[in-house]
Amino acid sequence: MPTFPSFKNSNVSQYPYSETSLFLVTQSYIPSGHTYTQEWNGGAPQKQIIVHFETMNRHEMNTLESFWASVGGQAGSFSITDDNGVVHANCRFDQPNLDFLYQQPGAYGIDVKILALD
Repeated sequence: MPTFPSFKNSNVSQYPYSETSLFLVTQSYIPSGHTYTQEWNGGAPQKQIIVHFETMNRHEMNTLESFWASVGGQAGSFSITDDNGVVHANCRFDQPNLDFLYQQPGAYGIDVKILALD
């Protein structure tokens, strides 16, 4: 399984990443006024990891874009080892594309959202 690349002294992120618990549900609204809700993953929370890249150079940006393409973007799965050494073996991107923030020539920033499915 592909592994999320590390940057800057082998760390996943330059600054502490953030973790959030998400409950995945689908709601269906029926014209009669009824609402149906379906829980995904048995109602258990999913962990969303947001990896902050405050500043990355063009080479690092290309590395991240190549990794995105190699796993098939949001459809692919990969593993990631967070800055605490915890391995999340079954992850996917939780965003439809990579939106880099141009800061200055040769410097870009991005927050990458990852959903840990394990």
